[in-house]
Amino acid sequence: MIIKRELNIEAPVSLLWRYLTEGEKTRLYMYGCEIISDWEVGSSVIWKGVGPDGKELVFVTGELLEYKREELLRLTLFDPNMGITDSPENYLEMTYRLESQGATTKLFMEQTGFEGAERGQQRYEDSIKGWDAVLQQIKELSEKEASELS
Repeated sequence: MIIKRELNIEAPVSLLWRYLTEGEKTRLYMYGCEIISDWEVGSSVIWKGVGPDGKELVFVTGELLEYKREELLRLTLFDPNMGITDSPENYLEMTYRLESQGATTKLFMEQTGFEGAERGQQRYEDSIKGWDAVLQQIKELSEKEASELS
C-alpha cells in the first residue's frame, strides 16, 4: 500500500515549491488548510483550517524529516481527529520531490506507512481519492499562476 504519483507541471520549480510550503497557497487546494512550519528538520508541521463548527482546527500534524529547498520535502502525517491512537506506527510518511526542467517541473509524490497503521486500508483508499484531486488542483493553480506571470 504505497501511493506514488508523478506529474509534469508547466511552472518553474520555485513557484511549485511555494504551493507545497506556503500556507496562503495550500489553503487553495488542501481543503482550506494552511500548512505551518518553521521548516527546520525535526520541527512540527501542521495543517490548520476551520472545522464544520466554524472553529479553528488542526486537521493534520506531523514532523519534518527532510528538507532541501525547491527539491525535497519529507514529513510524517497524522490526523488527530480520526479517533486512532497517536503513536509512531499510525503516522504516515509523505515525500515530495521536485525536478526542475526549465519552465517545467516534474513533481514526484509518495505516501507510505499504511500497512502497519491503524485503519490502514481505509486510510490508503481515502488518500488515493484525496491525492488525485489535490495534485490536479496543484497542477492547475500553479500552471495558471505561471502563465499569468509570464
